[in-house]
Amino acid sequence: MALVNEKQLEEYRAAKTSAAFRLLKDRGKIRAEGPDHVSFLHAMLSNEVQRLEPHQGRYAAFLTATGKMVADLYCYRFPASALLDVQKSLLADVIEKLEAHLIMDEVELRDESDQYAHVGFLGPGVRRLLEPLLEGRPPEGVCSLTEVSFDGERGWWIAMHPEDPHDFEVLLPAGGGGGFYGRLIASGLAELSPETFDLLRLERGVPLFGVDMDQKNYPMEAGLERAVSLTKGCYIGQEVVARATHIGGVPRKLRRLQVEGDEPPEAGAEILGPEGRSVGFVTSAARSPDLSRAIALGYLKRAHADFNREFRVRLGSGSQVRVRVVERFHLPAVTS
Repeated sequence: MALVNEKQLEEYRAAKTSAAFRLLKDRGKIRAEGPDHVSFLHAMLSNEVQRLEPHQGRYAAFLTATGKMVADLYCYRFPASALLDVQKSLLADVIEKLEAHLIMDEVELRDESDQYAHVGFLGPGVRRLLEPLLEGRPPEGVCSLTEVSFDGERGWWIAMHPEDPHDFEVLLPAGGGGGFYGRLIASGLAELSPETFDLLRLERGVPLFGVDMDQKNYPMEAGLERAVSLTKGCYIGQEVVARATHIGGVPRKLRRLQVEGDEPPEAGAEILGPEGRSVGFVTSAARSPDLSRAIALGYLKRAHADFNREFRVRLGSGSQVRVRVVERFHLPAVTS
């Protein structure tokens, strides 16, 4: 994928130098309530729930008994309930599989997706943009929420990714979402197209469910270490995760790949070792304007997943180019 027009390039630059936003219509919401909702979610999810304070959250995975992912999600605690933020296409499956584990637990799970307007923001100017719009203080700390209001509607300002201090989200009641969206548009703020957002998340090395990982993957394969607590008690799939972490590892690893040249490889393109044998495959790729080259995410067999190793990948044109495994893409510093 490459940004194909001037508008997308303007969106990209806005996210790097000022601020840009995206309506998160692809995210669903599950409300968990009842006397046992905290202990139940703690036993279901791969990350800490029990010790979270109200208005704290965690990135987590919901796994099968064999350690494979049902979904990745965010879990936010409130004084009398919890809210799960999950990809909308996975929402029905997550509810069904969670309810299958409800035996004696007093827990109610409810789809509240239509009750919220959810907006994501990127860029060094996001705080300066949002502080005049929202009554309330900015959040501090990853996955922390602070209560804010917009035109009298109470909502939440959320700090998101640990590697990006300019990554925020705002969650408002659906009734206030239209006015908030209108205010953002009136301010001249750039709205990210799906293509531009996909490039930005790829530059940060953030895998997307259904693209870079799915229900055949273990969380440690996809590099989701921050979604997994290695010190909490038992949860579904915990034994498999523990063995993969401390004993046998996982058969493959998702890695960032720096591609030689401008042409992004196609999803599914084979990654070839020195003898021309397949050692992995590409999951997503794009051309980065800031790096002036193509970049990709892809799975490599564990024995080939060390950083700084070089391989070759087949392009759609039939030619082969070199790719190098990197720990991160060295992008220019974001400036306000």
